[in-house]
Amino acid sequence: MKARDVWAGWWKENGAKVDLARLSETPRLHGFTLVVLLDQNLVRELGPDKQTRWEVGNLQFPLDAEIVSGNRLLVAEYHGMRVTERTHKGDVVWERKINGPLVAQRLANGNTFIATAFQLVEVDRANKEVFSYMTPGGDRIMKAYKMPNGHVACLTGNGVGGPSRVRRLDANGKEVSSFPVNLGTQLSGGRIHMLPSGNVLIPHNGENKVVEYDGEGKEVWEVKVEQPIAATRLPNGNTLVTSMTQNRAVEFDRAGREVWEYRQNTRVTRAVRR
Repeated sequence: MKARDVWAGWWKENGAKVDLARLSETPRLHGFTLVVLLDQNLVRELGPDKQTRWEVGNLQFPLDAEIVSGNRLLVAEYHGMRVTERTHKGDVVWERKINGPLVAQRLANGNTFIATAFQLVEVDRANKEVFSYMTPGGDRIMKAYKMPNGHVACLTGNGVGGPSRVRRLDANGKEVSSFPVNLGTQLSGGRIHMLPSGNVLIPHNGENKVVEYDGEGKEVWEVKVEQPIAATRLPNGNTLVTSMTQNRAVEFDRAGREVWEYRQNTRVTRAVRR
């Protein structure tokens, strides 16, 4: 009883300052950063020294990418109308044909989660579809992410301006929560990063900032960055952002200070740290 009361007192005083994102899926990182150079149709992995460890080119408009088991590359090739799993030499070892993939995410059970403008789909290794969801009312999916608990986070819009929405779906595709966000520019492709706490990171490309919202749509944190494209929260609490016009990936600490960057003479559209 005494231990419980001590814990309750500590949590009451400090709970609001705890960043649950730091208890995320990957507690230890190797310091490798995967970057997508969209205009060069190329995905590259960097070492801690920012030098290229390997790269795969000749992709067809890669909008999302990640490293999966066996150090293979999973990539959504939008113009290729497929999701491919490749070796570091670029050899295709698995693929799923699908029209306009925006997101390709390998799940813990070995299945692959894919998002297009109007559909969310999960397929197993044999390419059998085990989950499918179609957006209602003509809404377009811009970004998506399947969470470890089976819920799906989506950023949707109508493609012609107006309010976008952050939507959270349960494992059956039923909407359990949503809230509007005002985006001057609606960008499609890649993931929306919903944190274990239920907070979510949204790049406001037209407003030159990344905003963290709580589950009810209240702004709880933001950082200024020129025309952000994608944003992810790292286990150390920092935020990794790509900037459209600055041709770079940049890491910010919680105080908004830049602590790392990778810059190129072409757009760096996605960045993932592992």
